[in-house]
Amino acid sequence: MKFLLRLLRRLLVMLIVPAIFLAAGWYGGSKYGAPPAVVGAVDNVFAKGRAILTPILGEAARKGGEAAKTAAQQGSDYVVGTVEQMIKDYKERSEEEPGEAPETQEGETPDTDEPAPAEPPATEPEPQPSAAPVQTGDGIVLCKMRISNQPRQGAPGSSIGAADETTTYKGVTLLLMPATKACLSSGYGYRNGKLHKGVDYFSDRGGDVLAAGDGTIVEAVSRSDYGNMVVIDHGNGVYTRYAHLARFASGVKKGAAVTMGQTLGPIGKSGAAPVVHLHYEVLTGGYGTRAKSFGLEAVDPFGL
Repeated sequence: MKFLLRLLRRLLVMLIVPAIFLAAGWYGGSKYGAPPAVVGAVDNVFAKGRAILTPILGEAARKGGEAAKTAAQQGSDYVVGTVEQMIKDYKERSEEEPGEAPETQEGETPDTDEPAPAEPPATEPEPQPSAAPVQTGDGIVLCKMRISNQPRQGAPGSSIGAADETTTYKGVTLLLMPATKACLSSGYGYRNGKLHKGVDYFSDRGGDVLAAGDGTIVEAVSRSDYGNMVVIDHGNGVYTRYAHLARFASGVKKGAAVTMGQTLGPIGKSGAAPVVHLHYEVLTGGYGTRAKSFGLEAVDPFGL
């Protein structure tokens, strides 16, 4: 009986630490949730524990003496072994289920406080083979496809403006089409029930994204929605956004000065873009909020 009492005391002490971790895990799990790997491992430990310890304790209670010593050793070996196995299982499952990589900023530490846009860009429908875009000559050319919110009258494939045509907003001069080898595929306005806050320029000939005007880069980031994205401050509360670049050109980073027509990178389909195109926005407002560029108001560049 003395051996049995010592055994029970030893088991009680052995269970205090797991009980503390269990309580902490219970509290943390109720607030933040537990990874599936941890839940599965803990359930497995409890199931095996009941199957192994129940007959051991029963046998010790009947026989006492050496049986109690054997039960204590088996219980100790079980606790150590299952904890080691739980750690091993968790590591293996964690490697099989990696988390999503954080959004990174060119040349800087990832900004985990970067807010997602209130309204992600609406997706652009894939051009049909029978409606391949026509990109002949220079100028702002309309793609030969259905164009949402076409900003100016013109037949598909025709030019509606010069390639170097500009607009002036709050004293800032900006290119209407800051891209090469591209055609206009969607204008500013409501599309599929949501406000499309920019102008899209489709490209299938390896065009480049250009800075719409002189200014300073305030954002050069990689996001899951806008992909490789650049935002330029042109002064007077005027900003421009360029999304879905294939990559950043050399020197394109936060704080870099740019001039009108400078290459920012190739047109691409990074982020949530279904096709290769530039999503171009003209923005205004105060930049000094936590939302940064997503706290600015978009305007129609063709309506200025």
